Amino acid sequence: PDFEKISQDDFRNYHYEIITETFKNYPKHQNNFNIWKQGMDLGVFFPQFHAREHLNVSLFMDALQKGNPDAHWGFENRMPGSISKGTSALSGNHFVAAMYYSSEKDKHEKLDIFLEGLDLFEKLFGYKSESIIPPNYIWSPDFDPFVLEKGVKFFQGNIRMMEPDPGSKPKFHTRFLGSRNKYNQFYLVRNALFEPSMFRLKIDNPVENCLSSMSIAFRMNKPAIISSHRINFSGFIDKKNRDRSLKYLRELIGTSLKKWPDIEFITSPGLGKLFH
Repeated sequence: PDFEKISQDDFRNYHYEIITETFKNYPKHQNNFNIWKQGMDLGVFFPQFHAREHLNVSLFMDALQKGNPDAHWGFENRMPGSISKGTSALSGNHFVAAMYYSSEKDKHEKLDIFLEGLDLFEKLFGYKSESIIPPNYIWSPDFDPFVLEKGVKFFQGNIRMMEPDPGSKPKFHTRFLGSRNKYNQFYLVRNALFEPSMFRLKIDNPVENCLSSMSIAFRMNKPAIISSHRINFSGFIDKKNRDRSLKYLRELIGTSLKKWPDIEFITSPGLGKLFH
């Protein structure tokens, strides 16, 4: 979100900024996009599209306009993905569920936002995102042909994906690795976790836990598709968080190379194309 413009507009309309502009607002992040490009050149970083913003724009703006204290707390702290603990009437933080919609009008608006985000991604990185990961695993199959027109061939996600159904309970769709929809778009299902910073998962040894899941996948002649969020490697506020996770990551990669000397590391579109 462009917090300044939203505030100047007295919360009447939503405004956003692209990530390269956001970097400029932080004291030590001005060179981040160049570092991303270095990672891409080295072959260790391959961006794919997640969302224009990990934020439910209509829900957040409605909450701001109604004076919701949690929404304003997140806004004032420039962290709309966070809410003050213990005060919310919501079950969890619904503000981050970018693709959840509550009406047909809202559904169309969510699709428009997503499609605009795919265009912004291409402008920013110079190539189309052939795979996407719907935020919070929320997605309507009605969106499939529209993202196909933007070059999306593969869906990342969990085995269960949620489809909102305004006025009724949401629907859940089961997706299997390598299955496809009627538009010949394939599903890549995550089957391993590496989340050292997600303490709520109560995983004592994140490396062993991930290696165990990888072993199961390989025994079944499947690829290991590992879920690992950015929070694990964030260290601007707490360097110990980043350093701990990087230590675990080195251990995970090193052990994997010893245990499976012929292991290959591949991008999501690269994996998806093996199913064609």
